[in-house]
Amino acid sequence: MVKRKIVEVVEGSTTLIVPEKELKRGEKGQPTLPKTSIFYNPLMELSRDLSIMVVQVYQRERAYSLSFCDALAATGARGVRIAREVKGIWRVVLNDLNSSAVEFIKLNVSLNQIDYKVLIRRMDANLLLSSTFFDIVDIDPFGSPAPYLNSALRALRSGGLLCVTATDMGVLCGRQVEACKRKYEAKPLNTEYCHEIAVRILIGTIARAAAVHELYIKPLLVHSTNHYIRVYLEVGRSKELIKKSLSSSYIIHCKNCGYRKLIEKMNTETFENKLCHLCSNKMNFSGPLWGGSLYHHDFCDKILKETKSREINTKQKLIKMLEAILEESQTLASPIPIYYDVHKICKKIKVEAPSIKTIIAALKNQNYHVSRTHFKPTAIRTNAPIEKIKETIKNLVKKP
Repeated sequence: MVKRKIVEVVEGSTTLIVPEKELKRGEKGQPTLPKTSIFYNPLMELSRDLSIMVVQVYQRERAYSLSFCDALAATGARGVRIAREVKGIWRVVLNDLNSSAVEFIKLNVSLNQIDYKVLIRRMDANLLLSSTFFDIVDIDPFGSPAPYLNSALRALRSGGLLCVTATDMGVLCGRQVEACKRKYEAKPLNTEYCHEIAVRILIGTIARAAAVHELYIKPLLVHSTNHYIRVYLEVGRSKELIKKSLSSSYIIHCKNCGYRKLIEKMNTETFENKLCHLCSNKMNFSGPLWGGSLYHHDFCDKILKETKSREINTKQKLIKMLEAILEESQTLASPIPIYYDVHKICKKIKVEAPSIKTIIAALKNQNYHVSRTHFKPTAIRTNAPIEKIKETIKNLVKKP
């Protein structure tokens, strides 16, 4: 039996029982270790809301009943909501190795009267994922998902949906370089666009792991919110698509002038003395990482429509984020890999920052592709070179 102070919270149309202390964790938007042995983060409600939309759209496209596994379920919040709020899910498996967490899962399953479609397990996540197959696998650990990726990929049926969260942003964003090399087999880079690098490193790691099992990956949607990143990937069998998935890339970056470029091949051993062709300063790099698209435009459009039809607590925030992603996905149809932080550029050239809207209009008038990015409210994604962006901003500032 659960012997601790508990409270009820409502997410979507689901009522959840969670430890009272967990509601106070991470109030400033920063990750903290759980105050109890059972993990529930109220800041992840937007992530759980989005999961409902993604799984519903994915199920509707498949047009048959699906199975879902939350291998690290904690209180069961995400999986219980999937079972209750998504149509066309015939089986949900909720698993956690922590016995107290399993007790909370049982309470939440019973409270929402979904016992008939939920199986509760108390197992090592990798052992569970190695013993059966699912249409959808969700990996949402506290920290790195790396230890679970191989098992998750093996557990997916061909054409399945893999949902992965990473909260170890210090590692993926370049503050712990050696740890990133160990866990993700990639070199990170601490830049103003480090969250996009983090997403691309994570997807690249999954792509390499998938190839070992003769599987391809195709990103449908990614997002970076607060202290975490999350990716939704289609996983299946196709020799042609496996080859495309394994096309690793690298980002080269000049800290001095802001020049950056995505390149397909690079000799990391000889890169040390490479100088920027614009300012002759020493350059740095990140990779190997995913160099392809981050979004499937039509899929994202369906998710936005699904969100607008639902009653959820984070509805307006989610719609705003998805609208930015939809705009961004159109821009990414062109070879535009990395975004620029306008405020960072303005600080470098020592001018007041014009509005993002004004800069976007000015660059479009020069026939460049340009959009906002959901990664950062002060950033734009464009095929305009860094020197042209600086020149455009300077001209805007000069105007009376």
